[in-house]
Amino acid sequence: MEVLLSEHNLSETKPDNQIGYWEARLASEKVIFENHGGQLSAWLRLSEYLEKSGDHITGLTLRLNNRTTNIPSGSQAYFFARKMIASMGGPSVIFFGVGHQIKEDVVRIVWACQNGLSNSEERSFKKCGKGLIRKQTNGSI
Repeated sequence: MEVLLSEHNLSETKPDNQIGYWEARLASEKVIFENHGGQLSAWLRLSEYLEKSGDHITGLTLRLNNRTTNIPSGSQAYFFARKMIASMGGPSVIFFGVGHQIKEDVVRIVWACQNGLSNSEERSFKKCGKGLIRKQTNGSI
């Protein structure tokens, strides 16, 4: 039975007026764009879709204002998260993190925000939580 993108409220349409968003390229040649809607985040909805359909991510891109961060294709695991950092009396800054597997159980994450600041970190799979989507092997994620 075919699993439909619409069943998971996923979109193949580029979002309008969004400061930052991810786009995931799938083995089925579909390109999925982050969209807001539903009770779960788009990343968690994508994870559920991949688990049910057997499809997997082949590439991931972060688009933030006019900058693009491409994550290497062909990874066995991809990561996405967003975090907000606030300072007393100052504006809040939203960071977007995207990453891919670089070692057996380690992901390299690039963090970027709308003002151009960026840095990277390495994080174990265990510390990635639900932000990590792994390619399915033998029916498990």
